[in-house]
Amino acid sequence: GLGLFTLQDLEPNTPILYIPTNLQLSKDSMGIEYFEEPNEKLFEHCFDYPKPDFDANDQLIFTFLYHLTYYEKSVFKQYLTLLPSRILLGFLQFSDEEIALLSEDESLIHHIQKNREELYKRYYKMKEIYESTYTTEQRISLLGHPTISMGDYVWAWSYLRTHTWKKPNKERVLLPIADLVNCQPIRNTTSLGFVTGTPEGTSIAWTDRSFKAGNQILWNYAKSSSEGYLVHYGFVPQNNEYDYLEIPFLNQECTKYFLRT
Repeated sequence: GLGLFTLQDLEPNTPILYIPTNLQLSKDSMGIEYFEEPNEKLFEHCFDYPKPDFDANDQLIFTFLYHLTYYEKSVFKQYLTLLPSRILLGFLQFSDEEIALLSEDESLIHHIQKNREELYKRYYKMKEIYESTYTTEQRISLLGHPTISMGDYVWAWSYLRTHTWKKPNKERVLLPIADLVNCQPIRNTTSLGFVTGTPEGTSIAWTDRSFKAGNQILWNYAKSSSEGYLVHYGFVPQNNEYDYLEIPFLNQECTKYFLRT
């Protein structure tokens, strides 16, 4: 993306963004307060329909798709209209043949196939719960279709997997503006921490990095090799400090050291 830049010098632990709770899209953002001028139909969806037994991640996907369906009245309208029409993770956008050209390591293809199988299992489980919880008429009024398609599920899962942030309680949440931050893998950094989290909002800050005015704010998406980034994010970062090979050797005192290259 275009990234996020600072207009002033920032020291470690300086709050960079403050996102009010009502602008954070979480699995619980289904209440009537998240819609402008809600009609009876929306009110019925939020309170009168039965609650599906989704896990936290699938509940977030369901909430996300619901806001996309009714984005004209969603408080997240301005944000939702800017979302890309297509986003896929690495293991979804590359065929096995393409992966084989990128790497001769058979374990990489196996890893990708395993991730695909797990994602498909998650989709069919959510689809089964969704269809057993709601009638066909209710499903059409909720998301505009009698079921959740594989395409919609994979798109939502891919976007939320790469753009959500984890709160201290491990809950994933979509923070508008904060998801503009681009990646730079740097070893021995904790990158970012939630400084405060109150019922009113969440402040975020980098706990161990400073930034000069005019510089782009970057952080570690993951402490992973370039192979891991390719599989889970669909790109390879430049100057990845997690790409190294450890070669063990002993010194004269028979102490084990590692040479990294």
